[in-house]
This record gives sequence, structure tokens and C-alpha cells, in this order.
Amino acid sequence: SKLSAEKLKSIEKFAIWEKCIVGKNDIPIARLIKKLENGDWVNQGRKYIYSGTKCPFCQKDTIDDDFRKQLESFFDEEFEKDVEEVKDKKEEYIREKANVLSAINDLVKQDFEEDEKLLIQHLYESLEKCIQTNESNMDDKIKEPGKKIIINCSDKYTDEINAIIDKKNNEIIKHNNLVDNYQDEKRKLISDIWILVAKENSTLISQ
Repeated sequence: SKLSAEKLKSIEKFAIWEKCIVGKNDIPIARLIKKLENGDWVNQGRKYIYSGTKCPFCQKDTIDDDFRKQLESFFDEEFEKDVEEVKDKKEEYIREKANVLSAINDLVKQDFEEDEKLLIQHLYESLEKCIQTNESNMDDKIKEPGKKIIINCSDKYTDEINAIIDKKNNEIIKHNNLVDNYQDEKRKLISDIWILVAKENSTLISQ
């Protein structure tokens, strides 16, 4: 059967990878964060400022409740939802990768010619490298949600593997048709022989 890689393809084409995931614009602190273009850095630093008033970076008493509220408001529910979606899609991608690569491993154990097996193995390795690069880029997106990333399409490799499968299936169908035709022709030949024998015997009897 053909390789099913539609889920892998749909994750790679998901719009979230090219979305700049940033906080709300209508918060006083937003203008500064956007001007400095350091939203991802601020987001990563949030976990360090929830106890005491001292800034963990400059070591000055600049952290108060208002500042904390502004940070919470900037990184709002939509921001958190998008970040979670990125993480979920990465996990889904890993699961689909395992399914597809496992299916290819099973495929090379089937009745293919040696050159076909070598080609499938080469495509497998190229596909694996493509997916590894994508996973690394997805990790970057998780660390820096505001960053747009490039996700390479893996379908050029899976499509080539499916083309090899199609070719093999067509060869099997062609062979089966030849066998069927041979059996039909054999039956027709036997029938013709018996008809001929019957005619000859009929002629002899009538004489």
C-alpha cells in the first residue's frame, strides 16, 4: 500500500510557523517591548520576576505589582494559546514522523528490486534529515514565539517513494493480467483442439 504522509504535510503547512506571536499592543509596556524588539527575551525572563521587587537582571528594586500585571496583560490568553499550539504541533509532528519512517522501514522489506530498495533507502535518509531540520526550527519557534520560521516540505521525498510503489503495483497488475490471459488462451486452445477432434471423428464416422 502507498505511504500515507498527509498529516505530516498538513503540519508543515500550518500557518502558525510564519506567525509572529507577540503580546497585546494596548499595554503601556508594549511600546517599549516592541521598540526594543525583545518580546521573546522578556517572555523568557518572566519566570524570574515573581518573587520580591529586585530585578534579576539589573539587581535594582524596579519590580512592583503594576509591572507584573502589565507583563501578564501583554502576554495574554491569545499569546499563551498560540504558544501552546506551537508545542502541540511539534509533538504531533514527532508522532507522525515515527509513523511515516516506520512505514518506510516496513516497505523496504517487501518484494522490491535491489536498485529500488537503495533508492527508497536514500529517500528515507533525505526525508529524515528534512524532518530533523524542521524539528530544530520548531524548537526555535517555541523558544522565540515572535520569530518566523521556515518549515521545509517533506512531501517531495514521500511522493517519490509513492511513485516507486505505484510503479511496482503496476508491474504486479501487468504480470497478473499476463497470467490471466495465459490461462484464458490455454483454455481456448484446449477447447479449439477438442472441437477439431470432434469434427474429425464426426467425418470418420459418417464415412
